[in-house]
Amino acid sequence: MPPAAATYAPRPRQARGRRLATTLLMGVLATGVISTPAATGAWFTADKTVSSNSLTAATLQPVSGLKAVKSSIGVDVSWTSALQQSWATANSVTSEPTYTVTRTIDGANPTAISTGTNLSVTDQYGKSVSIKPTVIDSGSSIAGYIRSDGTLMMWGSSSASGLANASRQSSSVPIAASIPAGNPIINMALNGWSGAAVSSTGKLFTWGPGLHGGKNCSDESSPPDTIQLPAGVTPIAASPGVGSYCSLLVLDSTGQLWQRGGSVGGTSTTFFKVNLPGGRTVKQLTRRETVLASDGTVWSWGNNSRGQFGNGTTTGSSTPVQAIFPEGTVITSVSADSQAPSFVAIASGGRDLYAWGYNDSYGALGLGSVKEENILTPTRMKTPENQWFSDAQIKSSTTVIVSGSDSSKLYSVGYASNGRAGNGVINNTATGNFIQMDVASNISATKLATGNSQAYFVDKSTNNLYGWGYAVDGSTGTALFGNNQTSPDVYAKPTQVQTNLQLSSDSARYFCGIGTTSNSDGYCVPNGVAEYSVTYPYQAWTSSSAKATASAQSPPP
Repeated sequence: MPPAAATYAPRPRQARGRRLATTLLMGVLATGVISTPAATGAWFTADKTVSSNSLTAATLQPVSGLKAVKSSIGVDVSWTSALQQSWATANSVTSEPTYTVTRTIDGANPTAISTGTNLSVTDQYGKSVSIKPTVIDSGSSIAGYIRSDGTLMMWGSSSASGLANASRQSSSVPIAASIPAGNPIINMALNGWSGAAVSSTGKLFTWGPGLHGGKNCSDESSPPDTIQLPAGVTPIAASPGVGSYCSLLVLDSTGQLWQRGGSVGGTSTTFFKVNLPGGRTVKQLTRRETVLASDGTVWSWGNNSRGQFGNGTTTGSSTPVQAIFPEGTVITSVSADSQAPSFVAIASGGRDLYAWGYNDSYGALGLGSVKEENILTPTRMKTPENQWFSDAQIKSSTTVIVSGSDSSKLYSVGYASNGRAGNGVINNTATGNFIQMDVASNISATKLATGNSQAYFVDKSTNNLYGWGYAVDGSTGTALFGNNQTSPDVYAKPTQVQTNLQLSSDSARYFCGIGTTSNSDGYCVPNGVAEYSVTYPYQAWTSSSAKATASAQSPPP
């Protein structure tokens, strides 16, 4: 039986009381507002004896035909209009009520996903965060790569614990970093004598000056340390030493950016969020307080004395500021010089390369000038014609670019001493113009990594490692190319230094926040059972809830 009618008839008292009750009821019917609590599922009509009550008795029923069907991008929820129910037809109601759709996962955390008059809604999954990992990198007299089994291999001079080994010893050949067992590394970054590595278990390890987990920035304990991140933060990338000695940038699995120290945080070891306007997520970190957002825009914060924001000013900001590119430009990668506030970026398609910030007397920005000046907005670099480019890296006043049209063609501009230009020249011959490097025609360069003193690439067909630049650390005699050779002390052109690296893949990886898993279309699907409920009000009454569990296909009729 339906529940008892909600009665608003006046009690048989004085006429004044009846008139007052009637007036109140008419106000309710006219405005849809009532001061008494709504009776879910109750008969919504009042006693027919009340003057001016023209409603016909009926029950406010739950919606019928509720379906929740999974797709690759979300759950499609639909139902039958409440206007087909007896309460609506009996009273000639023709305007759809307002439906509220609520989702729970495993019966918890109810979330309203839609409120409106439509008869369907798509509860779209969140988009996963895509990032191309760095699997080989170089710093100041140190370098390393991630092996296919997740082992981090390092070599070079370790005077400041830069090789992430507990012994703090230098090595002229690749040795495994002292990462705790059971933590395969999936992403890494080097800067100066510091490094950061992220494991598939969601842990972040750092080593080198000032990067120890939650400790004083001057601490030099045995590396590496596990960084303690804010609750719920799962790291997928990190960049050490951005902006200052103690700083660290961390990107989490939801695309949110976190920072410790830097020009905003100082020497604090407490992490804080760095929010990009418009809810943008991050797809690439750099060696400075500059990031590439997932929509192809570039954002910077902190110091802007050299125009490194690329926004036409030299005014700093504690919050991210967008670089000004020509309208419609989408940036696919950004590189920052850790030694100077200089930047290069590749636009979608690879035919346009942009540079901004500090253009030193070596002309490292590739603009055809060796005049020391600040370039306040991104400017097209004077790259070789009739080619597109797959990679561009700037480090220590030298920029190297790789042709995507012919990957055996590499070009450099800027500081050229000690073989940094890679064209066989030892002494500096800076002109501000790109020159072709001396690379054999059968080489296919990939995974470019530029350091302070040396640079590397991997030959795609053989996985052999090639290097050029300063080859030996003068104070320790350590071979900086991991080949145990101390002669010559400079490689003036790319030279094979290691063979058949068993490198981890640098294909883009997709990440989701805790409690969700990325599907093949790059969307984050909740791990639990999703249930949807629909309710609607009419005047002061609210229907009971109709419920449906998300299914792979429509339920049977």
